[in-house]
Amino acid sequence: MAFGKSKPQEWRSKNFKIAFVCTAIALIIYLIAFASPYWLQTYHSVPFDFKNMGLWEICLNNYFFRDDAYITEFDGCYWSFAVDLEVRRGIFNPGFFVMCQIFSVVALLAMVGTTMLMSGVFTRCTGEENWTYWVLSITMSGLMSITSILLFVIIVTIGAKSRDRLWMVRADLVWLSWGYAAACLANIFAIVAAVYFGKEAKQFWGSKALLKQPFGFPLFRQGDAAVEPPAESGSVFGY
Repeated sequence: MAFGKSKPQEWRSKNFKIAFVCTAIALIIYLIAFASPYWLQTYHSVPFDFKNMGLWEICLNNYFFRDDAYITEFDGCYWSFAVDLEVRRGIFNPGFFVMCQIFSVVALLAMVGTTMLMSGVFTRCTGEENWTYWVLSITMSGLMSITSILLFVIIVTIGAKSRDRLWMVRADLVWLSWGYAAACLANIFAIVAAVYFGKEAKQFWGSKALLKQPFGFPLFRQGDAAVEPPAESGSVFGY
């Protein structure tokens, strides 16, 4: 079926539809969380020199770093890797936070990669061979699984460390804001997408359809007969 001529047959599969929607929602929500400077925030009613921070930005209010020989005042929002914070970066960006930043980039790339693979399935860039779609379903499930694991590590780490006074001196005045909540919500959708991509791959493998390998050899599960399943089975490409 050529792209643009009719409705893609992938929508005949309930698993693919759910996984597709959940991946798209997870990506959109996580993009918001990724760019948000509101993972940690202080109460507005409390006069405090720390205002809020995200993965890549920190906002301060007449802040003076401890043990700062130059007694420099910081006021406003700064990028985490700004030159002004270079010699003081370890205070707000310790090792565990840098790890979370790296994990967040990997998780974003995994979601973007999954989206590109889904686009390839829709546009038939990946071909219409049965084995291709089976491999792609497993790959997309694996990518979303990696995403959910990394997001879980980020959420747990930042959530636990927000109570650590060695990092947040006044942890009693700091709360987990809406950027953190968005990451939690994106993780839920990523988990659902990973599960349904896996179910799609399992259903396709169990359809007893002939799987054409890239080397040209047919592959069957042991005991399966070379019988094509009916079109009502719900899998992609009419299976």
